[in-house]
Amino acid sequence: TVLKDSDSVTVQGWMVKELGLRGSSLLIYAIIYGCSQNGKDDYHAGYRYLAEFAGIRIDSAMNVTRKLVEAGLLTKEVEEINNTIIPHFKAVRRG
Repeated sequence: TVLKDSDSVTVQGWMVKELGLRGSSLLIYAIIYGCSQNGKDDYHAGYRYLAEFAGIRIDSAMNVTRKLVEAGLLTKEVEEINNTIIPHFKAVRRG
């Protein structure tokens, strides 16, 4: 498991009201927003962590992030390290 007992996420009202997010999309967006809200950093801990936190399968977490990217709520860049592709996400606040 990658999720620690001390891990937490903050869901802000505007994420629901302005962006209309719910369920796993809301949790995943909030996790990525928390990692990237300073504008410099990004989320790069992988899909497994997102899936575990949201209580969904890894392929579902990949699908949710893809949809959030398509909706313009996340940006995605990839990095290759030792033949492994690491996705890097940043949250975009719009509304």
